[in-house]
Amino acid sequence: MAVKMSLETVGNKNPRYHGLDALRGIAMLLGILVHASIPYFSRLVNIEWMWPADDDQSVVLLLLFDFIHAWRMPLFFLLAGFFAHLLLERRGLRSLILNRITRVGLPLLIFGTITALLIPLLWIYGWTGSFDLQSFQNTAAKGLDLKSSGGVIAHLWFLYYLLLLYSVIAVARFFWSVKSSLILIFLFWCIFIGVLIYTYGAGPLEGIGIFRAITPLIISGAAAVIVTVAGFATGLMRIALRPTLIHYVSVVTYSRIPIALALGAAVLLVLRGENEAKPIWPINILDLMYAALFFFYGFGLWKRQDLIKMLTRTSSMILLWTSSAIAYFVHLILSGISDSLKSTGNVDQLELLSFLDSSFYGFSAALLSLALLGTFEVIMAGSNSRWQRWLADSSYWIYIMHLPVVAFLTFWLAHAGRSNLLLTYTGFNWTAEGKFLVSSCLTIVIGFLTYRYFVRYSLIGALLNGKRQKNNES
Repeated sequence: MAVKMSLETVGNKNPRYHGLDALRGIAMLLGILVHASIPYFSRLVNIEWMWPADDDQSVVLLLLFDFIHAWRMPLFFLLAGFFAHLLLERRGLRSLILNRITRVGLPLLIFGTITALLIPLLWIYGWTGSFDLQSFQNTAAKGLDLKSSGGVIAHLWFLYYLLLLYSVIAVARFFWSVKSSLILIFLFWCIFIGVLIYTYGAGPLEGIGIFRAITPLIISGAAAVIVTVAGFATGLMRIALRPTLIHYVSVVTYSRIPIALALGAAVLLVLRGENEAKPIWPINILDLMYAALFFFYGFGLWKRQDLIKMLTRTSSMILLWTSSAIAYFVHLILSGISDSLKSTGNVDQLELLSFLDSSFYGFSAALLSLALLGTFEVIMAGSNSRWQRWLADSSYWIYIMHLPVVAFLTFWLAHAGRSNLLLTYTGFNWTAEGKFLVSSCLTIVIGFLTYRYFVRYSLIGALLNGKRQKNNES
């Protein structure tokens, strides 16, 4: 089936990808659902020590979180890499650096500081129901982990990782003239492997046998090569490699089923496992590598317009959606079996199930990201409606402000339910799903209203999306 791409103008030198803009905006809004759902399953999965729990818990909201979380952040990084290459080619390295410093660096500095001050207070309120000094003391006495409850900058870690990845592009592009990109890339991965060995040498692999300890490191070395090829094939490495090799690598990497991307995601998630790698503050090295995999795949994807068109074909979408659905369904089955076996103490079976579970979760993340990309390019074909532009413009602000708001609302609803305040004023008992919907909808409304009346035409709006004139907008 032939489809019309959602470009501003067919054959336009500088096309606008309306489908991808809309997808990015919707994915931003889904962050509200992700964070609003956590209090309603944190007790079920034993993370109440890091995220305050509501008395009402829901398996449905746990499944909702798991599904959205599987593809949302990988998709973000893939799109970020795609648009980074677009900006680099259209405006050059200098404009890319200045733009990212302004649009990413400054918001991270300003709102990261505000978030770092708010999050501890909100989490203490979530645990204790109070903001007073005694609440701080009670929190310390219970051994609750404020650092783990959101980190220094909470959800804005995404912006910090983006700055690191933009830096790799800037350095590599700077050295393109002396054809040192390949050297930098392999140096990057050598550092990764070294840190990985250090991280896992005294971690979850300790005391389980030399062969079992070495095997993941061998796998990681192979994965490093695969991921390097996958991420940089048609992007940073296209100058350093021979054209014939680039063609071969592109065929393998950017195929209808991106085996290299899916395999890289699976391997990195397996290595990460349930026991997270030791943080190399302020980053987690394996989390960064996972983000880099999708970011640089998207960076190379911009050069493959043929693949983007292929992703919009009916056959490709059916293949990707079917494959991703099967992979995700297998992940759910394996995760359920693993949970049922935890009480048995069978370490060998649990390790095997964890390995397979992480693998299929990685497969689903990679395939779902590309399935959504192709689907939205079809749905939004030729569309450039006002609501799309509004969604794309407001999503960045909503992403920045939503966590403190949704956290306060969910924690307030939790304590209001415990004190029977909700029952007194509404006349009925609230379920987890009901409180989730209220907190999510209120956060979205607050986000849109604050953007419309306080941000869109303000200095904040100019910082996030560029300056706008009211009389120039339809």
